[in-house]
Amino acid sequence: MGTLDDFCHISISRFLRERAVFDRLGTEILPGLAAAARTRGASQLQCWSAGCASGEEPYSLAMIWEVMLARRYPGLALRVVATDVDGELLARARAGRYRRSSLREVPDEWRDAAFTRCGELYVVRPALRTALEFHQQDMREGLPGGLFDLILCRYVAFTYFDAVLQRRTLGRLLAQLQPGGALVIGLKEQLPAGVPGVEPWVPDLRIFRRTGGTCEPGPQ
Repeated sequence: MGTLDDFCHISISRFLRERAVFDRLGTEILPGLAAAARTRGASQLQCWSAGCASGEEPYSLAMIWEVMLARRYPGLALRVVATDVDGELLARARAGRYRRSSLREVPDEWRDAAFTRCGELYVVRPALRTALEFHQQDMREGLPGGLFDLILCRYVAFTYFDAVLQRRTLGRLLAQLQPGGALVIGLKEQLPAGVPGVEPWVPDLRIFRRTGGTCEPGPQ
């Protein structure tokens, strides 16, 4: 398992990676999920970034919420659980200090709203940090508790796991999604076929929706 861990370390990580995905999250997916959460009386929009590496992905979610959506949904807070197996990467994520190259896809006005400049580094502002929880966790052995409105699982399970483990992982992910919740994978990835409880939402961007009803987790 140690050899697999070496391959699973994500070396390409930046804010708004695969920008078209985050654009659609901000304009369609997150607003739809937020409206559904308010309808059922929730006070938080629950998101999970699986394999968060050094934190750019979960902070990107928090940035989109803060800049684009928070004012539209008063009384609804964003909560992002971010997990990774690598403790060193998580330490960098918690520090929230990044070089300019990691922000090259971030619009200037978003950068100014989300970061403060400290020499050559950009430091995540406290308003974004309050939404995030970082945990060291191996998703092959356990998942965070609770139901999520949105799960991002990009370039980990559906790139590095074998076919049997991919199917098992997909079942477990769907079991932790709200009915109607969104699952996002990498643009170069595919979901295993024949697993019930999931349908395309934005197929070309690898965004899927959990269908209604009870979804059983895959075998442990």
